[in-house]
Amino acid sequence: MTYYQITQLMYDTLKDSRVDFRTITHGSLEDVDLARQTIFPLAHVTPSTATLNPKTISFSINIAVLDIVDFNKDDLRDEPHPFRGTDNKMDVLNDLCVKLQVAADIIRRKLSDNNIDIDDTIQLTPFVDRFENLLAGWETSFTITIPNSAILQGVC
Repeated sequence: MTYYQITQLMYDTLKDSRVDFRTITHGSLEDVDLARQTIFPLAHVTPSTATLNPKTISFSINIAVLDIVDFNKDDLRDEPHPFRGTDNKMDVLNDLCVKLQVAADIIRRKLSDNNIDIDDTIQLTPFVDRFENLLAGWETSFTITIPNSAILQGVC
């Protein structure tokens, strides 16, 4: 498995109808036009590090999932359930967390089918109000370890 294959697996999984992100991007999140309203929910894949070991290569991959938070103009003091606030932030976080859980399970299964290792534990970190246009979501990072192709091809 190569870096291309890993990123294609990420794309295919995030585009899967069980996960169903409208837009999947790759690279630096700063290069994505987050002001466009029509791209959400969005999943963004960022490579973090690659560690070359004698027989393996470990890729650290970050995935951020984002969606728009809708606010209403009601006063929080007038809400019957003020715990939920005057927006759908909890709904966005819930929906995206479920999508990311499903995506992680699909990725694990596909990698396992190819005898590729992935971290057993994947930690999700929520974020809210981090971007100018009222986005919320989750970030995760995990490591995929593949055999070093140079070893497999007899180069080393």
